[in-house]
Amino acid sequence: MKRINIGSSVVEACIVIPLFLLFMLYIIHIYRMFYVDAHIHQCLVEACVYYAERCYLEDKLVDNATDNNGDSDGTNIALAGTAVINVQLRKYMGEDQVASQVIAGGKNGIIVTVLPDENNRKIFLAKASYMNMIKIPILGTFKVPRTVTVRQKAFLGYDRNEEGETDEYVYITPNEAVYHLSRDCSHLKRVVLERSGHTGYAACSFCVKENESGKVYITDNGEVYHNNPKCLGLKRTINRVKKSTVSGLMPCTRCGR
Repeated sequence: MKRINIGSSVVEACIVIPLFLLFMLYIIHIYRMFYVDAHIHQCLVEACVYYAERCYLEDKLVDNATDNNGDSDGTNIALAGTAVINVQLRKYMGEDQVASQVIAGGKNGIIVTVLPDENNRKIFLAKASYMNMIKIPILGTFKVPRTVTVRQKAFLGYDRNEEGETDEYVYITPNEAVYHLSRDCSHLKRVVLERSGHTGYAACSFCVKENESGKVYITDNGEVYHNNPKCLGLKRTINRVKKSTVSGLMPCTRCGR
């Protein structure tokens, strides 16, 4: 029996260890895929907000897409928005090495389309489509189609005769006790500082790799340091909501006067 069992543990290890390593590689690729999805979604939201603030001018300048009543049908918003959001999305993404490795074709592999909402001409839908690559040794490379969609309200002016639009919109951030009347308020802008050391700060789980040195980036109230100034962790989440829904919050001392 001893002679029969000699080497069985080695054979089992030769089978189990490669399977375990393949499983861990798969988990790492899934994590990188979710990171890229979150990064693209955040950048697409910012690009949509950027364009939404300029839709009023676009709607007035382009008058060849109107219906019989003289109201814009939203086609001009969609056509111009595709080009603007495309440019802004790539600008906000920056030089993201993870995205360039995971997305087939890098940033150029992201296809952005903008469509008007059929029921509300002030709403447009921005969709970013791309292919994520999952590379597994021996098994090969698999491409997974991914789509991120953002529904954004375009600023086309205020209609006094339109019902349900009398409530004022304000801007809030998570875990804050005030609301802001302007998205450009200085209190909403996160200050990013460049440092030569990171003593007293924890490493960012997204952009900091092992044995990296050199300049790091921190925020004025942050607790972690970053190696990439375009890291998703340096961005601040800003939500646009109706003022009636934040009755428990105080106005900002700078823009809420």
